[in-house]
Amino acid sequence: MPQRWVQPFTTSGLRRAQGFVIEGIAVQLGNIRLQEIVQSRLNNMAAVPGPSASAGLPEAPNDVTETEEIIVKAQVLKLLECPVCYDTILRPILLCQNGHSVCNSCKKDLQFCPICKAPFTPVRNLLAEEIVSRCRIACKNKDSGCEVVLLGGLLSAHHSICEFG
Repeated sequence: MPQRWVQPFTTSGLRRAQGFVIEGIAVQLGNIRLQEIVQSRLNNMAAVPGPSASAGLPEAPNDVTETEEIIVKAQVLKLLECPVCYDTILRPILLCQNGHSVCNSCKKDLQFCPICKAPFTPVRNLLAEEIVSRCRIACKNKDSGCEVVLLGGLLSAHHSICEFG
């Protein structure tokens, strides 16, 4: 059962959004596995006893460093998500004229950026590439049963041999 300061949310519409409201801040998580990890970690955090504990309501822990770390990691992975297929964007990460990126699989089928309709450039986003190379990312075939989680720099090689793809 989530603490009162951590509440899951789900919306419906063209793009289904899922995530958590943590201390009043909505954190949208597009990756369902990531959402399960966050929920599990937050459920395992011990509530600090206090005045509201006697009223039957748990309090938020004083040290929210672990929660903040989980939120930051979730937000970084969300920023590295392709706006077309919602997979994590892997190297090389190219930019449109306005700085947006899509994954290479989707870019092959596009002439213009799906966000702003500007043309793509040959300019690479080296910062995003470095961040991806240092993040642990689940295989894009996770929904088909692949349980591999690798650093982003190694994931492309796995995708070429993944038995679930």
